[in-house]
This record gives sequence, C-alpha cells and structure tokens, in this order.
Amino acid sequence: MTHIEPAAESGLDMRNKKVMTARYCVKHQMGWCQHDAGAPALREPLYLLDEEGRRYQLRFDCADCHMEVIFEPQGQA
Repeated sequence: MTHIEPAAESGLDMRNKKVMTARYCVKHQMGWCQHDAGAPALREPLYLLDEEGRRYQLRFDCADCHMEVIFEPQGQA
C-alpha cells in the first residue's frame, strides 16, 4: 500500500521535504554529468531559486540517473 500525503497547496509544512523526484537532470542538461567524459567537477550541493526567492536543494542519484528537489525554508544556509 502506498501512502500519499496531502499536496503542498493544502498548507502542509514542506520545510526540508522532497517536493519532486525527476529523471530530468540539471547536471546532464548543462553538460555537467559525471558519466560524460570531460564534465567539470562541481562543488555540491546545487540549488534552484524561484521567482519568490524560495530555495530548493538538488540531490543527485547518478547511479539510478535521477534528481530530487528538496524545499529549504527561508533563512537556512
């Protein structure tokens, strides 16, 4: 049985929670995939910022070729 939590829009506290898992990978898209020869070594973690200043940490599982997006609350470094 799969447990499904309420959507973020319902007011659920999303601080430090995974908000998305994707096969799309920012590192692959930008040519930074470590599976590709000549890809630059990156200092991680990487982050995305939205238009309202919310920050999302990107976690990469390169062995399974997917990326997770984690919401970080304001003021967290």
